[in-house]
Amino acid sequence: MKTKSHTVLGVFARSLLRADLVDGDWTIRTAPRATGSSVVEAFGMAISLEGGMGSRVWLLSDEWFSQTLTLNPAQVSGLSEEQLGRALAFEAEPFSGIPISSAAVGFLKTGPGSFDVIATHAETRSRLLALAGNGFAGIASCQTPPDDEASRLEWLRGTVGALEEGEVAVLGAPKAAPSPERFRKAAVWMAIAALFALGFAWWMIRSETRSLRKTHGEFAELSRQVTSTRQRIQAESSQVERLRKDLECATGTNARRLALPAMLQGLATLKVDEVVVRTIKDNGPSSAEISGVSLTSDAVDELGIAMKESLASSGWMVFPGPRKALRRLPNGGPWEFTLSVVHKETQAEGVRFEDEEEMR
Repeated sequence: MKTKSHTVLGVFARSLLRADLVDGDWTIRTAPRATGSSVVEAFGMAISLEGGMGSRVWLLSDEWFSQTLTLNPAQVSGLSEEQLGRALAFEAEPFSGIPISSAAVGFLKTGPGSFDVIATHAETRSRLLALAGNGFAGIASCQTPPDDEASRLEWLRGTVGALEEGEVAVLGAPKAAPSPERFRKAAVWMAIAALFALGFAWWMIRSETRSLRKTHGEFAELSRQVTSTRQRIQAESSQVERLRKDLECATGTNARRLALPAMLQGLATLKVDEVVVRTIKDNGPSSAEISGVSLTSDAVDELGIAMKESLASSGWMVFPGPRKALRRLPNGGPWEFTLSVVHKETQAEGVRFEDEEEMR
């Protein structure tokens, strides 16, 4: 499987470049730069010229601020790399227009007090880091590459070689967060302070113990009173539950007693001219089976729907039963049918009835 060891992305005034080093061979792709595109947008377009990224990704452009700055050697002597970067950002601000507070600076020392500097906005570097991914190697300034393929390949090799050898100023990724070891002493002092705080808390707890014991006795007496009250409430709740069950039983009995008259009265008020009800047969506790003849099949459905709507308030449920075409009329009718009428009190007791699909 071929692996990419280097990826070089270039953004220039009118062109984009992407080069990938795959198993020792460079693959170079170019494209025109979109008019008005920002440098970040242009790098995103350069990335899209090829899939995948190498283990080291370089971002080259002629748009970065790049200049040689000279400082007093005595002034920079003994400065750390971070301090020297801030000093160079301060010196570069009048030329780059990038405020020191938002500048990201890379530099290469070229002599006593002399530095090649490259700078851009820290936000721009962050966005380019996100584009390049984990393989980000650095940002560098360079001139537009030659147009012909052979010269471009030679330019690419020389540029990458200079970058790898540290011969040009490179703007790298921001330094990682300081190691926890740097805060070891602070952590020790914090631990000591925590011990003192714990000691003070222990003393406070001890001083409050006596008053808490007195309060505890008061709460214990209150707890006994609450327990006694809770027991009385539980006894009264049991009595209320028994009364509720008696009421439900009486309500159910009343519903059973009035269910059949309500069903017959509701059936009597329905008028479906194409349906003749022949029999109403008792089919169990608070359930009946209605059978008859209909001139059309749709009339049976209309009767079932009308019965459901009419009898629902009385607690009745209607289940369509099988129907049979007698084929004595041109439309296949008449139809013999059955409808099961069941009171909800009966169904609540666990009596099972077939649903509409099963009965068909």
